[in-house]
Amino acid sequence: LKPFWLKLALFFYFDHSCWPITPPFCVHAMIAVIGAGGPTGLECVRRLLAQGSPVRCVVRSPEKYSGKFAAGAEVVQGSVTDEASMEAALKNVSGVVFAASASAYRGAGGPYEVDYLGVEKTIKAAKANGVQKFVLVSSRLVNPANKWHPIRMLLNNIKYSLMDYKFMGEEALRSSGLAHYVIVRPGGLAGGEGEGSHVRPTDIQPGTQYLVAGAAEADLGGSARSIHRADVAMVVCEALTSPDAARKTIEIVARPPAEGEPSIKEQLAGVFKAIPEETT
Repeated sequence: LKPFWLKLALFFYFDHSCWPITPPFCVHAMIAVIGAGGPTGLECVRRLLAQGSPVRCVVRSPEKYSGKFAAGAEVVQGSVTDEASMEAALKNVSGVVFAASASAYRGAGGPYEVDYLGVEKTIKAAKANGVQKFVLVSSRLVNPANKWHPIRMLLNNIKYSLMDYKFMGEEALRSSGLAHYVIVRPGGLAGGEGEGSHVRPTDIQPGTQYLVAGAAEADLGGSARSIHRADVAMVVCEALTSPDAARKTIEIVARPPAEGEPSIKEQLAGVFKAIPEETT
């Protein structure tokens, strides 16, 4: 039998909740998903739980999402517009997935408050808790260099300057000083649960497509223009654990695999290797 002091030491080492900051080799450490009630956030929650990771779902109104999340998920209140609530919600977590986005045209739930200031406040809350891993789900075409692209122009007008503020949120993360930040830019989100024009039904089964990936502003070709939200969640989860992912921005879409090509599940392990690390 192990002596009591050794048992106690092992308990404190492997139970993330006992650490004020994330231990370097902590297993099954808690991951907070911001915007867990949205279609992309929900897929991230499901993927993390399937991998055996404890998950904390951070939502504005826990009562609204009663019964929505699978058993084992912790649900807490937190609003990205309220830094104090985010600081409380991120206590004793090892990583953050920011999958929230504006729910209103402007105002408290609009892009400025959520996609820009919300990211900034969540970064501050993460740093206050010693959290270094932060994955931001953004979008393709957010860079103002694409300002005349018709899709960007459309999305920028559906919600007031949505793409502009998403890019400002990205820039806040790049300049945050966090050791392991990752920005995931999917294009043409499809699938997932929810209602509204932002949720596009699809017959594509998650995990069956070929992932087309590149660095920020990469030309991913014209044949692949969308990606299932569950496949985005796969990339997000890989971003949390892969040492190759730190300080990188990745753009992703997917298409049916050609004969002999691997599926997304088979591509994941090496997906970040060819993406250059950002120096800013």
